[in-house]
Amino acid sequence: MIERPPELSLVDPPAPASGAMAERAPDDSAAAAASLIRHRWLMTPHGAWQSKRKTPIQSVTSPIWNTCCKPAPSPPDEGSTPPPPDGGSSTPPPPPDGGVPEPEPQPEDYEPPTTKNEIKGTNKDDDLSGTEKSDFINGKKGDDTLTGKKGSDILQGGNGQDVLMGSKGKDYLDGSKGNDILNGGKGADVFQISKGIDHVEDFSIKQGDRIALDKKGKYTIVDDPDGVLIMASSKKQLFLDGVEYDDVIAAGVDLFVQPAGITPVMADMVPDLSGITPDIEPLPIPEE
Repeated sequence: MIERPPELSLVDPPAPASGAMAERAPDDSAAAAASLIRHRWLMTPHGAWQSKRKTPIQSVTSPIWNTCCKPAPSPPDEGSTPPPPDGGSSTPPPPPDGGVPEPEPQPEDYEPPTTKNEIKGTNKDDDLSGTEKSDFINGKKGDDTLTGKKGSDILQGGNGQDVLMGSKGKDYLDGSKGNDILNGGKGADVFQISKGIDHVEDFSIKQGDRIALDKKGKYTIVDDPDGVLIMASSKKQLFLDGVEYDDVIAAGVDLFVQPAGITPVMADMVPDLSGITPDIEPLPIPEE
């Protein structure tokens, strides 16, 4: 039986002892990120949760969030002209072709699977399983276990520390609030960044798995000895267990999608117009 993680809190590390060198604090966003990584809880292969004190090795931010994890520049001396950020000319170079610079690539839009069944949990700890068709499984409150079967399913944990397990098909897994465990199974699955620190056990770039961003579309990629951490903010994180940092960087923006409002569409909501012949009266033929 999988042991669930304890509640996490952002606690600053203890102050250095007298005479020890204090670490220089970066800007607020970087300090929150580093503190969270140092005190992050990860699942071990044996199913137990343990605390690992770590600091990020290297990180890359999305183009629209290029100020994250960078210390603020020191103010220039009074009366002096501040140098350009890159140390070069203050005039930006023109595009190579002399035209308008190309816009930064953006994640493609994503639509959730169309489902045929809806399975709802309760306010207690539920164990919910899908059917042979495409299902929308909503755990609601409680520490739930959601298991999809055949078909492309939507698994939504709700509140609590949930375990979401997909199966065959292109599943969409959203842990929602809480620190959740996500396993997509076979197929090209989409893992949603949500509130909490969610742990993806089987993320596979070769299989076509992708990451769904929140509405702001911001993210930071942080290297870690055990995998890669995707941060939308200090409170929204997705840890990809066993994934190589270089592979994530090489995949680039193609690894991410932007959901267009996740409102599950049930198949019976879409009218079936097949086989329906419109009742149209023939037009009269004018007399000569």
